[in-house]
Order: sequence, then structure tokens, then C-alpha cells
Amino acid sequence: MKRKILGRIQYGGQGSPSLITIYILCFNEEKIIDFTVNAYRNLFPKCKIVIYDNESTDSSVEKAKALNCEVRTFSTGGKMDELKLTEMRNTVWKDATTPWIIMCDMDEIVAANQNDLIEEDKKGVTILKMAGYEMYGKSEKNDLSNIKIESITSGEKSDLYSKTLCFRQDKIENMNFSPGAHKSNPVAKAGSEVKFSEKAYTLYHFKKLGKNYYQYTQTRATPRAVEMKKLDMLTHYTQDAKNNEEAVKTDNKALEVVPALSTHYMK
Repeated sequence: MKRKILGRIQYGGQGSPSLITIYILCFNEEKIIDFTVNAYRNLFPKCKIVIYDNESTDSSVEKAKALNCEVRTFSTGGKMDELKLTEMRNTVWKDATTPWIIMCDMDEIVAANQNDLIEEDKKGVTILKMAGYEMYGKSEKNDLSNIKIESITSGEKSDLYSKTLCFRQDKIENMNFSPGAHKSNPVAKAGSEVKFSEKAYTLYHFKKLGKNYYQYTQTRATPRAVEMKKLDMLTHYTQDAKNNEEAVKTDNKALEVVPALSTHYMK
């Protein structure tokens, strides 16, 4: 493989350093963690993956370690604390030793790959522009064992999920993410600039993958979100089965055919 030279660092050759670190927030994600980790490794073969685990009570941590991820545990007192998570999204990546980072949730996949980042580096890009899509699957199982998530092509365009999750941490001082990272106000480091890519890369949100799985995710999260709801945050969480079944129906959605995630994988 031909080496690509970026400044003083060579990427692409045998023994070359990693180009990107993936930071992922986690709470009880045993049903999707294998998919997410393997997806990012198919996009960025030498990436470092750091899982920030919010004291999961399922097998998430064991799976993360088995997948050779670095696991760092944090506590929010058994509750979902979006203010704490926002602080973390704005700070935990600052220890990265790679130029690029992704700061995401377990159900979010940035559809750029290693070659894309190399090309964007040549243009002086410091943040990837995103086009968010809520993806819809038809699994009948809450463990998603009967579908291939990477092959799903039904999606609804979502400005809410067009998050700027992938950027050069060595060029960006602060992202100033809002709660949920749905908005940001990036500030460059001295001598650098905020420069978005001309291309909008797909950001897949894999939550509504079937009614049973979606009900599972809502049932898992709703009791932990009580305090946040009092602050008018995380109000979309509910254990109401009828409401959740309606949320995953596609007959009233403006669906598009979105290229499957697997088409972005490195060959």
C-alpha cells in the first residue's frame, strides 16, 4: 500500500501510527456494541477505540474488553445526566494522541473511512460536515440477531442527527457541543482554522431497528431519565409500547434509499 505523507507523519504503511481515536459513550449496549466496534474498525483499520462506560449492568464492559477496546468507567449516580454527558463530549477527547477523533454514542456511525480523512487532510479540513439519517430496520428480535445492520438502506434525513462528531483535535480547541451534541460552536486553536469539508458525510443513527429493539432501548433508558425530564430534557424517552411502536413505523416517514454502511468499509 502506498504511503500517504501528512506533515511529519506517514499513514498507510506497515507499522504506521493510527490516524483516529473513536470515543464512545456507553450504558448497557451489549446488543449493539459488537456491531459498532467492528463497523469503526472496518472504516478505520488501525483506530484506537475508547469506551466511556456509565456503570453498565449488562455485558457491555466484558464485550468491550474482549474487542480490545480501552474501557474507562464514570458514574452519574445511577441516573442519566445529560449535563455530565455534555461536559464529557466536550472534554474527554482532549487526551487524544491521534490528529482526528470521533466523539459519539454507541448507535452513531460516521460514514467516512481512513482514505477520506487522508484526502480531507490534504485540503486543510479540520471538521467533517455531516448529513444525519435516522435508519429504519425490521428486526423482530430485541437482540437484532436476524438482521445485518450494516446492510440497512432505509433512512430519513435528519438535521437533528447532522452532528459534527468527527474533527481534528490537534486543530480544534473547543467544540462547545450542546446537550446531545446536536449543535456545536467550534473554536480553532491558535494558528489553525475551523474549516468544514465540502462533502457532507453520512452520519447513521441506528436506533429504530425494529419495534422490539426500540422498546427495549426505551425501557432501559426511561427510568434513568426522570430527573432530566424535570429539566425539560430527554423528553423523548417513554416506556409506552404503543407510542414506541408508532415511532418505528415507516409508512408516514419520508424515507430515502441511503447507501448501506458497508459500502464505506475499507476494502
